[in-house]
Amino acid sequence: MAGRDKSAESDTIERDTWDLRSKGPKQCEAHWIPLQEGVAQIIYGLLEFDESYLSDRKDLFPNARSWVGGGCVTMDMDMAEVDFCLLCREAETVWEQVKRLLSTPLDG
Repeated sequence: MAGRDKSAESDTIERDTWDLRSKGPKQCEAHWIPLQEGVAQIIYGLLEFDESYLSDRKDLFPNARSWVGGGCVTMDMDMAEVDFCLLCREAETVWEQVKRLLSTPLDG
């Protein structure tokens, strides 16, 4: 399968990963820092997002790549190799915390 890479997780364990690393420029357009190589969880199924997430993701953390969509057909991989921006991942974490706080009812 194209894009698959058998990589050694340790000396004795091999696992399948999906190689989604960029072949082009490796700089975050939001934070102007080099992208790092890492891994992200593959999430399978039909994913739905609200408009605020999609808009904020595009503007605030376009290269977080803390997860990748794997489509509706499950493969034998649960991790992908990605290029990501550390500041984007931090911004995504803050965004999630703020959204969670804003959705928590106040006791009163």
